[in-house]
Amino acid sequence: MEMVMRRKEQIRKTGKKGFTLVELIVVIVILGILAAIAIPALVGYIDRARTDGAITEAATARTAMQTIASNAYGHGGDYNLGGESIDGVLDSTGGNALVTTGAITDEINALIGSDDYVLNTWNVEKGVVKAFELDVPTGPTVAWDSVTGYSITLP
Repeated sequence: MEMVMRRKEQIRKTGKKGFTLVELIVVIVILGILAAIAIPALVGYIDRARTDGAITEAATARTAMQTIASNAYGHGGDYNLGGESIDGVLDSTGGNALVTTGAITDEINALIGSDDYVLNTWNVEKGVVKAFELDVPTGPTVAWDSVTGYSITLP
């Protein structure tokens, strides 16, 4: 308390107002310590948010893919999308891996209401999507299969 009173008296006598160099350095050190603690935690939150967002987007695309696969399977594997045939992709005797055509990617985007998804590959068996790899609008590549679930590759 005595230091505070002396400081106030000093300010009153000299007419100088402000902070000393030592006070400013202490504040800067405290802010540096807080930043060193907060920044790594913030980066972790951002990465988790991007991963969770990519999984949500991929789940939406997976629903669209399943719609396409079910429709094609219902037509006996002979199905056209945008004038392109995906004949045989959903063979009723078994599935086969397919490097997707542009028409399937376009159909996925139409069902979702976007134009930013890019389907790289998918695997369908008897009208059921078993696996896929997809580039989602937020940047990551998402892979999914019915055994291991989702895996994310951040850019």
